[in-house]
Amino acid sequence: MGGIFWIDARNASVTYEQVARSWAATPVPFRRHYVAAGFGATLLELSKAIAFGQAITLYDGDFTATELRALGIEPDWDTHDLVGPLAAPSAEDLRQALAPGRASSGCKISLFTSGTTGRPKRVTHRLESIARGVRVHAKHARDVWGFAYSPTHIAGIQVFLQAVANGNTIVDLFKLPAAQVRSRIIDHAITHLSATPTFYRLLMEDPAPIPFVRSVTLGGERSDEGLLNRLRSHFPDARIRNIYASTEAGTLLISDGEYFRVPDDVRRLVRITDGQLEVHRSLTGLLHEGSGCQENEWYPTGDVVEVDPESPQRFRILGREREWINVGGSKVNPGEVEAVLMTHGAVSQARVFGRRNSVTGQIVCAEVVVAHGAGFDEAAILRYAARHLQDFKVPRILTRVSEIALTRTGKLKRND
Repeated sequence: MGGIFWIDARNASVTYEQVARSWAATPVPFRRHYVAAGFGATLLELSKAIAFGQAITLYDGDFTATELRALGIEPDWDTHDLVGPLAAPSAEDLRQALAPGRASSGCKISLFTSGTTGRPKRVTHRLESIARGVRVHAKHARDVWGFAYSPTHIAGIQVFLQAVANGNTIVDLFKLPAAQVRSRIIDHAITHLSATPTFYRLLMEDPAPIPFVRSVTLGGERSDEGLLNRLRSHFPDARIRNIYASTEAGTLLISDGEYFRVPDDVRRLVRITDGQLEVHRSLTGLLHEGSGCQENEWYPTGDVVEVDPESPQRFRILGREREWINVGGSKVNPGEVEAVLMTHGAVSQARVFGRRNSVTGQIVCAEVVVAHGAGFDEAAILRYAARHLQDFKVPRILTRVSEIALTRTGKLKRND
């Protein structure tokens, strides 16, 4: 019944043809404001918005009632019926209707920032803008995508668009245990993975390499050369790509390593000011809630960068400015401290954050997950950190935890 469209976490599958037939049979109910109610249901509602050229706002399923009311939203608000756009109830007609290159689509997608350190903010993108990185080619016809992002966030939607444009199967991996993720990659012969660095660190706790994955991309958080090298060993047949993207601007930069180079076609639209990355407002979606982007020509991303002294056109992301910890006037990049902690043999994961202190303003705190088979020696880990970090960067409180706190998008949660 047509190629498989998606496979959910329970291994239930839906084909492209099944969706096409369901749309052709009756008027299609659609919600302009959609609170995610499961993987497949969210992909289906997103598909309706694209195929019917509708505007949709996507909300995470774990938005609380208080958060929704603060945004002026009630579940199931503004539901209406759509008349099917398909010429015939076939898989191919559905794929054509979902093609992001259709000039007549009119689809607009409103999303929310991840809320890593604060309240999420709404951003609205036109379909053609959010899909500018999609590549359609016969060589992609047999791709199978592991879906490791939330379907209500921009990275997940970009994976979705790339997959449906080529008629690919999408396999749900989001927030599943690492062992289950690994078995699903193997069982479903997944060829393409796109996920956060945190996702890969969890997955690679099992050292056995996965040889048949052809493409691995990572984004949403700071990456470092140590992680990239581990990925190259763990996925020996894959091309590893580091993505710089944001909810506000979509995908901007792609690199094979830790350093990015601004491509010629957007060089005049990306700049570094006082060590921070800024993008021209023409590259962003419509930002709401008084972000200032619509009044100012340049939008500050909040990402602190380090320029390659040997090549001014190359830089690497150091982290989010608002995540840095102020210890008596000295700034601590939590990503730098985490990277050091995770080079200790007993630490498999780490989360570094600031906690208020009456003397220094903040102190550095860390949570660590102990590697399988290793013991927890707090003093030894702190001595190790002190050999690799300046004194004010060394955690003053180190706690062993069974798992690291994540945001609703699967990133490290920075606020305590």
